[in-house]
Amino acid sequence: MKKQSKPLTAAAFEKLPLSEREANWEDLEAVSIETKGKPLTAAQRRLHARGRRKAGRPRIGQGSEKIRISVERQLLHATDRLAEKQDVTRSQLIASALKLLLRRAA
Repeated sequence: MKKQSKPLTAAAFEKLPLSEREANWEDLEAVSIETKGKPLTAAQRRLHARGRRKAGRPRIGQGSEKIRISVERQLLHATDRLAEKQDVTRSQLIASALKLLLRRAA
């Protein structure tokens, strides 16, 4: 199989001449047949487990809770601009603002 600098997308695959598409398809089938039925190595099991993990915000402290709140559009846009300027997510910005407010109130 030829090494390519970029992965072959479906659109790029469709643009290939029929002979190249068939050659690529045969190479892929040969690889899938070679690996079929063999147990995973320890490294492959770790990689597989890593891919199965849930994506999302990492657990910090006791974890996170999704909430639904209403915010004026203008305030939300200003929040988004500030979050982008400070290179943080909207959730991180709101969480840090709440922590600061709670510290001041204590």
